[in-house]
Amino acid sequence: MSGTEFDLITTDDPEEEELAEASKIVEECNASDGTHYGSVYDADLYIFAYDGQDRMMAVLAAYTMGGTLRGSAVTEAAAFVRPDFRRQGILRSMLEALKEEPEGEGAIRFAVYETALTAAVLRAIGAEKEHDELMMQFIPDGSDLKRLEEIAAESTMAVMIEPEEREAELPPESFYCHSAYSELHVRTGGGSTYIYGVQTASSMLRKHYAKRLLARVILHFHKQGYERFLLEVSDTNLPAVSLYSKLGFTESDRLSYYYNCPTAQSML
Repeated sequence: MSGTEFDLITTDDPEEEELAEASKIVEECNASDGTHYGSVYDADLYIFAYDGQDRMMAVLAAYTMGGTLRGSAVTEAAAFVRPDFRRQGILRSMLEALKEEPEGEGAIRFAVYETALTAAVLRAIGAEKEHDELMMQFIPDGSDLKRLEEIAAESTMAVMIEPEEREAELPPESFYCHSAYSELHVRTGGGSTYIYGVQTASSMLRKHYAKRLLARVILHFHKQGYERFLLEVSDTNLPAVSLYSKLGFTESDRLSYYYNCPTAQSML
């Protein structure tokens, strides 16, 4: 199909019917491309493309990330075009429409399952790859637990595991875990424990404080019945990748991060 005309609708308050149709588009793209993207609910802004028969052709969901990349505010964009309507400039038009909104004034990030076609499409709209984000998981068995106990026993330093103060954006089961020199955060649910925000005081790096804290935290939540531990890490963060691998985490998935922003040429 070629030359189909389309209209763009931008909204921060979509109807349930629009979100349901957008979810169908994501499912069609997953089935066609062999990917497994999640739903596009809870975005800060939506751009829908419709054909002349009011059929939704594509959706772009924009999420304000709250951080910056080399001085530019970051918005993550998840864009999906129905397979029958691809190669018609719809993605480029939706991206240009996003740039006219406050959410699109800074760096626009695309987190994608990279293929040769995806990379070509993103480069065609001016996006450049910055890094891969590794999804890692650890399902410890008996020997793993014994090894973690040995690591934890290397220090008698106290470890605190405290429920996070409940805020609107926090899920029900969130925890702040810390020792004297290291800290991390945990979210639990569905039998899994998601670990994020692992940090160690700069003056105490390479002294195994993070490794011992992770061991203690994994043992604690395993005793609570959680058998699967998840985290994400940039492939450029080699010390962290090495630490997690030595603990027993293995790569389960990988997303490539592409950025389109006003300062792309100086950034990437």
